[in-house]
Amino acid sequence: MPDTVFAQIDGGSENANTTMKGICELLVARGLTKQVVLTRLPPGHTHEDIDAVFGKIWKYVAGRTIYTPQGYHRALVESLRRRNIDTTVVNIFCVPDYRLYMKEYLDSTLTRCDKEKWAELQWIFESVEKNDLYPNGVKVNYRKYSADEVYVIDELTQPKEKPTEGNCEEKESEVEKRWRAATPATRDYGFDLRKYKVNTHPVVEKEGDVDGMYVLKALPDGTRVFHPQPFVKGSRLELEKLVSKTVNKFGNVPCVKPEWEAWRDCEAPQSDDAVEYCRHRPLKIPFWDQLFSGSPVDIITSVRPVVTDISKQQPEYETTNSVLWNNRGQLSNL
Repeated sequence: MPDTVFAQIDGGSENANTTMKGICELLVARGLTKQVVLTRLPPGHTHEDIDAVFGKIWKYVAGRTIYTPQGYHRALVESLRRRNIDTTVVNIFCVPDYRLYMKEYLDSTLTRCDKEKWAELQWIFESVEKNDLYPNGVKVNYRKYSADEVYVIDELTQPKEKPTEGNCEEKESEVEKRWRAATPATRDYGFDLRKYKVNTHPVVEKEGDVDGMYVLKALPDGTRVFHPQPFVKGSRLELEKLVSKTVNKFGNVPCVKPEWEAWRDCEAPQSDDAVEYCRHRPLKIPFWDQLFSGSPVDIITSVRPVVTDISKQQPEYETTNSVLWNNRGQLSNL
């Protein structure tokens, strides 16, 4: 591996989490690289670097119809071959449960670093000499943004008037501070633009402060067991329904019926049991020996499928009342 590994991720929970940070530190602690720079895209981002590759795939498939998983496989290889990119396509149906495996090694107090206003968008994992402060030989720092200087747009909200009764003094909130510091023009506009200097933390402010931290309390020694990530309950049934509907609709197209049936019967998991699948298709764990000391994989203990109950999930969106009719001549503001 190169001396420095740059990893770019979005803010999804499968990327921005403590386990991911632990793996980054492990790469440096095991000597596979000297530095890992993990950079998360800011909320509301548009494109990331790898979208340039996706764009090449999109240009190839635009105007074509892809009927089967094997057809998509062929399209990926051909679209990138035309751009001189050698491609190996691997279908990954089952992944290791890294969160469960790494849980005992991670600093359980590390929090408030991935969500909303607390999000730190860049983490640096650097190789250093082992000592009491950095027992794994890795120093970890974090930054609010990857750039040294940024402009941040803050929404301005006029604070509510406080009651005058009593003489108790309340601490001024951030909303109140921003409103008081804003000019009349920015108050009218409703937003304020501020320039920030981005510091690398932790910052040494007084004697005894540290200039870094670590994420892993210990390194894997091969005694913990890997388990496969559970499948979703009912996923095999949904897969069979998908194949049946697709074959019924497009079965007259050459290769559609045999390719879908071959994928269903030979490639895809045959049940909702992830352990059963791993007995026939060994779990793929990158750098299994170097990072995890060859920790064994449990293919005996059954893993219960994950049950997803969408009825208990909070709605993410609201409907828009946009219908025009006789008594309303304008679009709704909802």
